[in-house]
Formats: sequence, C-alpha cells, structure tokens
Amino acid sequence: MRKLVICFFILFGKFRVFLKDQEIPDKRWKSKKAQMIFKYLLFARCKGYLKKEVLMELMWPEEDPLKTAKRFHVALASLRKTLEPEISRGTRSAYILRSGDGYSIDIGDNGTVDIEEFTAELKLARAENNPEIFIGHYLRAIFLYHGDFLEEDLYIPWCDEERERFKEDYLSVLAKIIRYYENHKDYPACIDYAGRYIQADKYAENIYQLLMHYYAFIGNKAMVIRMFERCKETMTKDLDVPLSRETEDIYQKLMVA
Repeated sequence: MRKLVICFFILFGKFRVFLKDQEIPDKRWKSKKAQMIFKYLLFARCKGYLKKEVLMELMWPEEDPLKTAKRFHVALASLRKTLEPEISRGTRSAYILRSGDGYSIDIGDNGTVDIEEFTAELKLARAENNPEIFIGHYLRAIFLYHGDFLEEDLYIPWCDEERERFKEDYLSVLAKIIRYYENHKDYPACIDYAGRYIQADKYAENIYQLLMHYYAFIGNKAMVIRMFERCKETMTKDLDVPLSRETEDIYQKLMVA
C-alpha cells in the first residue's frame, strides 16, 4: 500500500481537506453523498469501523436497502477518486479502510482532524488544576474553532446535534478564558474574548454585562453605552423581551461612577 502523505482535515467552519500541502478543491468533489460519507467517517473515527448499514441509513434514511446499497458503493467509488485521482480499479485506498462490512478512515501517523484536537485540548485542560497550564490548552482549543461544526450542512440531524454540542463546549471555554483574564485584570483580553462570545451567542445578556464592566475598568464610557444599547436592541427587537433589571442597574451604576 502507498505511504500516506501528511494530511489534515477541518470540520469547524467550512469543510476542508488537505493532503500534503494541497487542498482538495471544491470542484473535485463530484458527489455530495460521497463527501458526506467522508465527513461522517472523519467525525466518527474514534468509533472504529462503521457498518455499511449504519452509513446507508444515515445517508438515505428509511429507503430500500437494496437500492441504497448500490448508491453507497457508487458514492464510495467517487470518494476514492476524489481522495486519490490516480488510483486504479482494484487498488486498495490509502485512506478508506474496510473490514468486512465496516468502513473507517486512516489519516496516517501525522494526520490531524481539528475536532479531535479540540476535544483533546479540552480533556487536558479539565484534568489540570494549575490555571497557568490549563489556560494554554483552552487557548489552543479556541484557536482550532474556526466556526461552527460543518457550518454548511444545515438541517442535517446528526450535524445539527453535534454542532450544538461543540458550540456549547466553545462557549464554555470562552467563559473560562474570560474569567482567567479577569482574575489577572487583563481587561483588553477580557474584552477580546467576551466579544468572541457575543459573536457566537448574541443573546448572552450576562456577557454584555461583563463587557460593560470591562470597558468601565479601562475608562471607555462610550463603549459602555454602546454595549448597553446593543444589548437592549438585541433583546427587545430580536426576542421581544425587556432587558433584565440587573442589566439596567449595572448600566446606571457605571454611568454615575
């Protein structure tokens, strides 16, 4: 079998595949089903070999297995050609592994998948009690989060579920980073990461409250006002709910301080 080149795969944000130093261009993906099978195999690598029936049901739910089996093999052949354009018929793929009716992905010894790295950094951080060490893991995790999980695959049930789970993890990490920098009185850093939080969840009223405090700490009352107005507009116009009394009180106290 051919030796695997170094490869890495991005599932946060726009799906991207790099083999060696070359990205597979969108035009080379001839089959959306083939791409989706590949995405799921990458996502579920930790589960080992996945049964063909599981993949077929995921791609063509509640359809006749006799018909979808043929579609599955057509999609798999397309996937092989996308990953290895020069591969000849009958040659084993360097990336798609098969064991009986099970399939898996081999990314090589030096290959990486961003969601796996993200999860690994969170695990390392949660096992560490020293803030000066766990903050490094959290920052690396945030660096890997380029956007929501498979952001282009909306309304696909398994993607939607995992997208929400990863986003919750992302927001939780941001909250921990914000608190770390707050404890160190690094308010510009607090503002940076709180801003990222708001970009991901614009309805997080408690983060607007923090931002008002941080801007007040650095003497920028104009931004205190701006954050308050932005929060008020978001809550009242988008959600049709009033601001909490707590937010109103914080704003009033900061403006007279």
